[in-house]
Amino acid sequence: IDTAKWVGPSHAKALLDAFGTDTLHVLKDEPARVEKLAIPGLTGERIAQMQESLKANEKIEAATIEVNNLLSGVVPPAVAKKAIRRWKGDAATVIKENPFALTELPGIGWATADAIWKRLGLPEDGLFRHVAALQYILSEAAREHGHTICSSVYVDAESCKLLGPRGLRPEVVS
Repeated sequence: IDTAKWVGPSHAKALLDAFGTDTLHVLKDEPARVEKLAIPGLTGERIAQMQESLKANEKIEAATIEVNNLLSGVVPPAVAKKAIRRWKGDAATVIKENPFALTELPGIGWATADAIWKRLGLPEDGLFRHVAALQYILSEAAREHGHTICSSVYVDAESCKLLGPRGLRPEVVS
């Protein structure tokens, strides 16, 4: 209960005395029962905020488990925490839809995001992967060298490093 907004030690004791091991369930799913207790300081509005807080925590906990499963064995657990901080309860969805979004997190580069892409069974010749490679090449050129314009020779060479000998799909650079 210490994670629920408006629940301090005295409120927690009153709620636990009333509902025992069902307290979290009651707070999340049956807030009217809490309101009937008429605990001083717990208005209907505060009870609704408690409910919202617990449901948000529940969503983040579920996302944390899913993100850890998606990333385990590829990156350290700290990366999962960074993803949760960045995308909150939507972190797993963001990663599954676009593993290259991980490159927005400090310390995560193309190789790591690409490993997640492959782990998810997404196609190696997928257009989205190739577009992400081009975006990564250009952002790295800007970050590392200050380049805002890159030659096609440079882009081709870098794309071959990321994607293999064929490099970028033609439609990505046209």
